[in-house]
Amino acid sequence: MLSIPLKANPSQPAEKTPVEIPSGIRYQGSPMSARPGAGLTYAKVFPGEFVQDHTFSWDDKEQKRHTFTFKMNQIKNFSLGATKLSNNKPAQFTWEGGPLERGEALVLMWENPKENLTVPMEFIVQGSLSIADLPAAKMKELSPGTWSLYVVRKKLVKFSQDGIDAQAIMEFYSNTINVNITQ
Repeated sequence: MLSIPLKANPSQPAEKTPVEIPSGIRYQGSPMSARPGAGLTYAKVFPGEFVQDHTFSWDDKEQKRHTFTFKMNQIKNFSLGATKLSNNKPAQFTWEGGPLERGEALVLMWENPKENLTVPMEFIVQGSLSIADLPAAKMKELSPGTWSLYVVRKKLVKFSQDGIDAQAIMEFYSNTINVNITQ
């Protein structure tokens, strides 16, 4: 999901307030939908193949086109080192697709359909390695059984141009693997 909440910049004078862009905002050339009840927020949700460059655009009152483009890294493969893990021991999560950049976080989404459970684990990893440690206390949140695991790579980006301040939350969803959790 991509969303762009338009907000006044707190460092700017108080008279700067959010205004709706009459022509709306486009993502990859396609119109985004306004999210009701979320202030000035636009969203675009769609299944698709990974693209690295994400372009947002809008037209001003004079019909001048404004664009900004952000890059997003995918998660090509990921591993916990084994398909069978103990919920009493720490684990190490590794992935291919580059380390997290400034403004990025990983959310490991554990789902156990048999018990109707979903356990999210969010990480902000600093450094140049594509590794996140899962402490035993986090692993304890998972009951024994077969869990499906997918990863969401989230990126917050901010943009300011010609008096327009915007931010976007971009998310990449990985494929799913199965992991057996024991005690």
